[in-house]
Amino acid sequence: MLSKVAEGVYVIDTGGLGFERTVACYLVVGDKVALVDNGYARGFERVLSALKEAGVSKLDYIIPTHVHLDHFGATGKLANHFPEARVIAHKRAVKHVINPSKVLESAATVFGENVVKSFGETIPVEEARVEAADDGSELNLGGVSLLFIYTPGHAPHQMSVMVEDQHILVTADAVFMNFPSFPALIPTTPPPSFNPEEAEKSLKKLGEMQPTLLLTPHFGPKEAGETYIQHNIDRMWRWVREVERLSKEGRRMDEIVDQLVGLLCSEAGVENAPPYVISSVRTSVMGLLHLLGRL
Repeated sequence: MLSKVAEGVYVIDTGGLGFERTVACYLVVGDKVALVDNGYARGFERVLSALKEAGVSKLDYIIPTHVHLDHFGATGKLANHFPEARVIAHKRAVKHVINPSKVLESAATVFGENVVKSFGETIPVEEARVEAADDGSELNLGGVSLLFIYTPGHAPHQMSVMVEDQHILVTADAVFMNFPSFPALIPTTPPPSFNPEEAEKSLKKLGEMQPTLLLTPHFGPKEAGETYIQHNIDRMWRWVREVERLSKEGRRMDEIVDQLVGLLCSEAGVENAPPYVISSVRTSVMGLLHLLGRL
């Protein structure tokens, strides 16, 4: 549940929606303590247990990289549990931290209301406790400094976070899914606002910062390097073209999902994909069909 990545940096396995090593968040400890992302609201108690295991009794900052529910869902519950903590989000995300109703409505449109209920209760944070970050904003934790990097494409309110002292990068969903149990690269292209041109710019921006390590949400540390960044870019455009081709052939969404899942299974060397992979591919296909005006 808690593993050390580097000095003062830990990965917490939030448990996803009952699946191990699918949704991560990252703990950064200096004189002050910050939690970057926090998983679904349903995993709140598990995150608390991991913080206790790390010896954290006081959380100073809660930093959702963006307000999708697998990154942001437990924010309000954590803020209630740690009343001294400040919440820092990109300036375009702040209004959703204060009032998550539109985030929940959008998620219900994509996943359905019953599925969103299974994510757990996402609750608001009082306005006075929320701070806005922008591209280039910094946060000094005392002995550790965080740099906020605006990385739109996956979402217009997304930022990545660099642990400057060690040049370790918490990527958010700017870098794509690659689960330990399913080693194939899965683009994160959700509706309603995925933008491939912005996503490519964000990936290149992160690559130019020459991080020593990538800390991904789905899931875990990955070796940094130009090759891996370019692989993400190439895979994204391949998916855009493939979904467009299949859609023009008249394939239904379920058929497109099956086609892409089959390709991923071949790459991963497995016969069947786990449920969280199928769900992830479906969400990404929905985003691409929405982008192409075919949904």
